[in-house]
Amino acid sequence: LAVSYFFIRRVTKPLGLLAGAVEKVGQGNLDICVEMDNVDEVGTLATSFQKMISRVKDHTCRLEQKTLELDRAYRQTHSSLTIIQKIGAQATLRDVASYLLEKFGEIVACRQMLVLVFNENQKVLGAFVRQNSTIDKIELTEFDATSLTGLSEITFKKKRAFDTRVCENF
Repeated sequence: LAVSYFFIRRVTKPLGLLAGAVEKVGQGNLDICVEMDNVDEVGTLATSFQKMISRVKDHTCRLEQKTLELDRAYRQTHSSLTIIQKIGAQATLRDVASYLLEKFGEIVACRQMLVLVFNENQKVLGAFVRQNSTIDKIELTEFDATSLTGLSEITFKKKRAFDTRVCENF
């Protein structure tokens, strides 16, 4: 009887520890560690369980990282869409430039900014300057894209032509 009790206890105690660990994992605790010196089936089960927990933690960590990346991408996309909608709602080129200068002012800390609007022939349609909090249209004589040769990384991309009604009102 004593031998039977010892044998049963030898098997049930590690199973009880493993069952407790499974319960804690079920409650969301992945920082559980089950180490057993058993070289029998229960020890193999404990080792497999520990490996499984390690993989679950790894997958959880990667999912959390992907969630943060997706959230950041969503916020950036939402912000861009909001800006595009507000630009589209502006009636004149001056209003568009004012809005852009205001948004750039929130991002870049400087007292003076200049927005140049070019047509498809790279001629200036409008030039708007922001000094402190005032936005003004400035007249530039004979100014075109060749005047910007000292700047680096200027790229002109042809999209669709500006709506001339908007350009006439600035």
